[in-house]
Amino acid sequence: MSGRIKSAKAKNTAIIERDSIKYYSKYQRRAKERIHITAHLPGCMKVQVGDMVTIGETRRVSKTKAWTVLEVISPVKG
Repeated sequence: MSGRIKSAKAKNTAIIERDSIKYYSKYQRRAKERIHITAHLPGCMKVQVGDMVTIGETRRVSKTKAWTVLEVISPVKG
């Protein structure tokens, strides 16, 4: 999966934000929603807020982390 880095303040942790469209059949409408995923950030990777990254599922690292950042797709300009 891919997403955008929303926060990387915690030690070895990054919050990934994904945009998705959900369909509500009762109302026959679509709604845009944002999903936040907590992912393990290896020490060898340097990321900034706004970077597009690829994440992969892994064994549970902590109570909330079951994903790992694998690569940076496109860094933020500047």
